[in-house]
Amino acid sequence: MKKYHTKFLILLVTLLSFFSVTLAGCGKQQEGSNIPTILIHGSPGSEHSFDTMTKMIEKRVDVTEEPLMEVTSNDRLIMHGRWKDGKNPLVVLRFVDSTANEDKRARWLSICMRYLYQHHGVRQVNLVGHSMGGIDILYYATYYQYHQKDLPKVNKVVSLGAPFNGCDFSQNGSLKQSMKNGPKEESHEYKMYAELMKEYPLKAKAWLNIAGDKLSDGVGDLVVPLGSVACITPLMKQTKVHYEFEVFKGEEHSELHDDSKVIDRMVKFLWE
Repeated sequence: MKKYHTKFLILLVTLLSFFSVTLAGCGKQQEGSNIPTILIHGSPGSEHSFDTMTKMIEKRVDVTEEPLMEVTSNDRLIMHGRWKDGKNPLVVLRFVDSTANEDKRARWLSICMRYLYQHHGVRQVNLVGHSMGGIDILYYATYYQYHQKDLPKVNKVVSLGAPFNGCDFSQNGSLKQSMKNGPKEESHEYKMYAELMKEYPLKAKAWLNIAGDKLSDGVGDLVVPLGSVACITPLMKQTKVHYEFEVFKGEEHSELHDDSKVIDRMVKFLWE
């Protein structure tokens, strides 16, 4: 009898160990993709803007953390490490002069993308941009996609608190107005973006535009007006891109890339 009891205990322990390992992996997205996801910080900002985000993503998705890609003010690209051939590559960019204008930042983004295309055979990318990083993506997905052939195509985009109509609260109307008709008063920058998208139709499969509403009063994230983020909606409706817009209440501008609810939404959009 003791012999059978011992065998039963061994079998039970084995089964419990198996299910523990299986359940531990259920929290992550297991499917792999060779499409890199690129994280682009705002202005000002650095690679450390995404320290919390990358850790949170790694808990949800089986990603391959790639070397930091740094671009200096004189257009020099520095790779901090060697590229790994793994699934779901996750890449953080760093622009040394993070406060440069959108023209320079978009050019630096294209330099990074050209390197991945030429040296690692990357043909598609997902792009995630916080604040000014979202505008860098807009330039890349329009102007650069038409003017340079040796660049990866844009698969999916996530913009977080991007100030498409600047940060002047007086220029931006209500959320409803911005989503329907655009800004209350068009900034110089918005006019440029609108003209850019008109001349070079946006090339991307899907775009998720996220805004924060810190005080839950429909105003904004204390830095970027809610209407400034939402005002790109009418422009997006004129494209063939699948577009989604979502507001996260209680979120401040710098919290958008660190909040678990935002990360969950982003992960679902990019990897599920």
